[in-house]
Order: sequence, then structure tokens, then C-alpha cells
Amino acid sequence: MRGDLALVLFVLLATSACFEAEGDKYQNRDARLQEALKGNTEGLGSSPAWLVKVSSMAPDDRTAVFYGYGDNFQACSEFAEEMNESGREVEYACAAMIE
Repeated sequence: MRGDLALVLFVLLATSACFEAEGDKYQNRDARLQEALKGNTEGLGSSPAWLVKVSSMAPDDRTAVFYGYGDNFQACSEFAEEMNESGREVEYACAAMIE
């Protein structure tokens, strides 16, 4: 009985560490993208914009970056609007990458 309880606790701790590491990986990815685009804004048109999955279980689920357009936020907004009208269960919005 004690061995079973110890095994269950070990599995719970191990899986919680995996989820935490996964979240850190995405936060680091976002920071690297932001830093790269922040340092190279010439020729990007306007400030880059994130396409964000709003109805996701994860807060701020950034799925894509819009850059290189004359107005990146407008391009992202138009794309999000089309995606939202397509009948999918997921809702998209845009957020400024560099404020």
C-alpha cells in the first residue's frame, strides 16, 4: 500500500514538472521572437502583432506573428476576423508584440 502511494506521488510530481517545463519553453520562445523582431524593426512596416487564441485553456496562447505588412496589426485583425467567421470553435484576436 505504501509503495503504491509513493508511486502515485512520484508520478504526480514528475508530470507537474513536465508541464512547468513546457510552459517555460513557450515563454522563452516568445521572448526570443520578441527580442529578434525588436532589434530588427526596419523594413517590418509597423510593430509586429501576435495572433492569439482567445478561447484556449492556456492564457495568451500566441499562435503566429504578423510582420512585414504596412500595418501588421490590421493584417492580423483581418486574418483573425476571417478565422472567427469560419465557424471554428476557437476564437482569435490580435495583440501588439512590442509596446
